[in-house]
Amino acid sequence: MITTIDAAVIGVYGKFMALAEKHVILNEMRADLMTTTRNSSPYLKELSEHNVSAENPYISPKQFYEVILNCNDVLKNFDIMLADKKFTQDQYNQRYADIGCIRSWVYLQLGIQYGRVPYITEPIETLEDVKNISKYPRISFDELIDNLVTFTESLTYKKPYEIGSSLVTTVDGYYTPKFFINKECLLGDLELWKGDYLKAASYY
Repeated sequence: MITTIDAAVIGVYGKFMALAEKHVILNEMRADLMTTTRNSSPYLKELSEHNVSAENPYISPKQFYEVILNCNDVLKNFDIMLADKKFTQDQYNQRYADIGCIRSWVYLQLGIQYGRVPYITEPIETLEDVKNISKYPRISFDELIDNLVTFTESLTYKKPYEIGSSLVTTVDGYYTPKFFINKECLLGDLELWKGDYLKAASYY
């Protein structure tokens, strides 16, 4: 069973990696570290000039929410599997914290890029739920940060995966613990955005 559980963790990271291009483009193309060339697409030029059309594929938050909804599904199923004693409390704590922190990081990026966003922490199970905008109101960036700090600080496990965990191994010469999110660094980032520099420094 633990192999199936680990596959769910790796599956979330697979979705998460698909955000890399959009994350880099949205952050750097609108800043000073990247610029367009004559070979750039019109969409990249729009971003560079801060004059974006509705058709620009980079402005859609859909990919971010795909990762978030995957996280929500996995976290809910972790709760079910723990109740069914499919894995131990320690195994649950480590994997729940990992996926929870991925979700918090993605929400942080959403807030940075889009400002006011819906904060969804439960699986969306029906199409009617998706259509019901009132069920998921947009919240301010400050409120989002408060929610992220509260949730992430509440996680009972904040260290890397323990030696001996089935997720700690070597794949093609790469030591897998380096693949997973650093929870304390994430908390440092969240506290910086919240303005609590002492807490941020303690996590870093």
